[in-house]
Amino acid sequence: MSKKHRIHTYALLTFIGAVSLLLTIGSVKSAQAVSFTAFLDRAQEVAPGGMSNSPLTGSAQLKLAETAGIFALSFNITFDSGFDFQNFGAANPIGGELVTNLHFHNNVRGMNGPVVFGIFGPSSDLDGDTMATLNVDGTTTVTGEWDQNEGNAGASLTNFISALQNAGPGEDAPLYLNLHSENDPAGVIRGQVSAVPEPGTLMLLGSGLLGLSGYNWMRRLQTKRP
Repeated sequence: MSKKHRIHTYALLTFIGAVSLLLTIGSVKSAQAVSFTAFLDRAQEVAPGGMSNSPLTGSAQLKLAETAGIFALSFNITFDSGFDFQNFGAANPIGGELVTNLHFHNNVRGMNGPVVFGIFGPSSDLDGDTMATLNVDGTTTVTGEWDQNEGNAGASLTNFISALQNAGPGEDAPLYLNLHSENDPAGVIRGQVSAVPEPGTLMLLGSGLLGLSGYNWMRRLQTKRP
């Protein structure tokens, strides 16, 4: 390879790496605030009242999406087989801890806050898209959407869109899920909603780093040649 060709190669690799990293940086804010997760357990419950000894857990995946200028937060939450959602159409044949309520609350981790969207008991869902399904392994999955105009006690999703969009990867949003049961009416397991990066963001970052790595490799190779 001629010296001139090598210089052009360096320039191209540098350009690819720089553009990829710039695209990553530009997309991080929007991508990382789209998808969210929450892990529900007893350790996140906060006194008074909201403490339990239950070993059961839950796991949630959530996504904030905009359609024709209207936002909705979809949720898919799976709970251990020890819970019984019979009050909400998904009776567990072996019984279990009887679920009485499931809500989104507004506050930071470690602090109690008011209900801002009722999934079950009572429900803030206006269009009936929330449902509980008993799975073959005995777990229960709850799915639905919190639409922009829906909410509880004067709050709606509109109040939280900015906070959700601006949460960085791994950062908490000011929302948590709280599951209530007959044995623990104030809350049996709780999980804070946290932002996660989209796969596309990670791919862009990887391509940028790959381009810069290629540039460094070519540069080292050049220094070894006369």
